Amino acid sequence: MKRYIYLLGLLVATLGVQAQNLQSALNYCTFNRPGSKPFVETYLMVNGETAKFAKNANGKYQGNVEVVLTATRNDTVFYADKYTLLSPEIADTLTAKPNFIDKHNLPLPNGKYTLEISIADLNRVAPAFAGNIPIMVNYPDTGVTMSDIMPVDTFVKSSTPTPLTKSGYEMVPYVSGYYPESVKDLNFYTEIYGTEKKFGANEKFVVYSFIESADTKKPLDTHFKTKVYTSQEVVPVLSSFDITKLPSGNYYVVVDIRDKNNFVLGGKKLYFQRSSGIAPIADLSAINTFANNFDAYIAQLKTDTLRDFVRSLRPIATPKERIFIDQLKKSDSTAMRTYFKTFWTNHNTADPFKGWAEYLAMVKVVNREFGTSIRRGYQTDRGRVFLQYGPPNNRTASLHEPSAYPYEIWHYYRLDNQNNRRFVFYLPDLVTNDYTLLHSDANGEINDPQWQLKLHKRDTQSNSFDINSVNPTYGGRANDLFNTPR
Repeated sequence: MKRYIYLLGLLVATLGVQAQNLQSALNYCTFNRPGSKPFVETYLMVNGETAKFAKNANGKYQGNVEVVLTATRNDTVFYADKYTLLSPEIADTLTAKPNFIDKHNLPLPNGKYTLEISIADLNRVAPAFAGNIPIMVNYPDTGVTMSDIMPVDTFVKSSTPTPLTKSGYEMVPYVSGYYPESVKDLNFYTEIYGTEKKFGANEKFVVYSFIESADTKKPLDTHFKTKVYTSQEVVPVLSSFDITKLPSGNYYVVVDIRDKNNFVLGGKKLYFQRSSGIAPIADLSAINTFANNFDAYIAQLKTDTLRDFVRSLRPIATPKERIFIDQLKKSDSTAMRTYFKTFWTNHNTADPFKGWAEYLAMVKVVNREFGTSIRRGYQTDRGRVFLQYGPPNNRTASLHEPSAYPYEIWHYYRLDNQNNRRFVFYLPDLVTNDYTLLHSDANGEINDPQWQLKLHKRDTQSNSFDINSVNPTYGGRANDLFNTPR
């Protein structure tokens, strides 16, 4: 289950937030204090590049954010707090502005709540923006229970307690549910309660942890761990998976508690999304179901599904094949079935059924990530590039630069017979998810020498065909990110 609030980031589409406003994200986990109240732990991350840094009494520059947290149930306020969150100090505003993170504890009894957060930048005159999310606190007095799974950015042993310390480690929370290729490890922490009452003192039990595909609901053999623990009042579990070779896709981290007879006593899941240069895992269940009979599989497809599948082939089709695909839009199902089989027989002679299953896995990814209310993901520019060339090696998004439209820069280490190729997508309408390809240095793609002018068109007006660059702007990083992708 997703439990993230992307304030002014994901809400930008519905609130019409302009680029100068704060971008932040909130995550939470519930924990228990045996013999006392459970509590909700919130993790707020503020994007430093979107905050205004002002000079403080020390002569340094600092971000200053006001946060209001409220937890209500049936119109009754169970928790409310208003506090100020300060960023690290920097010497001047020309240097990179660091993100700043806050952890907050809300003691709450068992029950369903609405967690509300309001955040405002005190260094600028701008309205506060808010978001809310439902939460459930459920820790019965009997049986074995588990806290939520807390994603961890970094952790180190610590003998001195700090606000980020748990079980002898200082843990920096990982607030996002998105893991780009630059992140090599997925670290997580959870706590298990009640094993001493269930098993007795100093008894052994097993914790299974693994990564599961969100699409197939099957564990990955490559990411699976078991560890034996000793029963006690609170058992901390801190673990990590190397996700360097994890293909792009949607997943769960799963933690299960099992007794010595391998009986599952409980567990939790944490949803996350991975983007990497490795193609998504294909769901080969259809191949198994139809005993590798591609004809039988195609024959049972409904006409609307078949038409959608044929359209999805366009990004990888040759120019001649695209003509046929466009003409087949109004054809009968027999013609479409024949063409669909012919297409995959030509594109994967050895195993056309498997070739289609692997491609379909990528289509599902682009439909989820890049689709809009009126267009399928494979019909968008980002979807087309993803399907045609595969996942980018680096994907950098910038949603809140002061003078630029929201944009993404994709970087491919190698593209066909080309090296170091980049794509710039931007969102001139500000509110949809349909990013347009603005510029690329790849052969055969749109190449616009004036792409920087168009990206900053809100603040840069020029009718000259000889001007290709813009004046340096506050927060403008597009040229740097294009020339030095990360």
